[in-house]
Amino acid sequence: MMVQIDLNALNISKRRDPNGFYVAIIGEHSFALIVDYINDLGLDIEKEGNMIMIKTKSWAKLAKLIKKAESNIKILITP
Repeated sequence: MMVQIDLNALNISKRRDPNGFYVAIIGEHSFALIVDYINDLGLDIEKEGNMIMIKTKSWAKLAKLIKKAESNIKILITP
């Protein structure tokens, strides 16, 4: 199943990847708006072209990021 990615939003999947990480995808412009929150939470990031993947094994940390970021950018969560 293909999932549409909105690079102006924080795209989060509730499923873990094969390595056990929750992954969120965001575009560079939106990333710049929440980079301080990401760094404060100690989340891992990987850059792939114009997308940035945010990875963590802790749903609690991702939930904190959602709460902090929702006033600045759109949040999209897929089951």
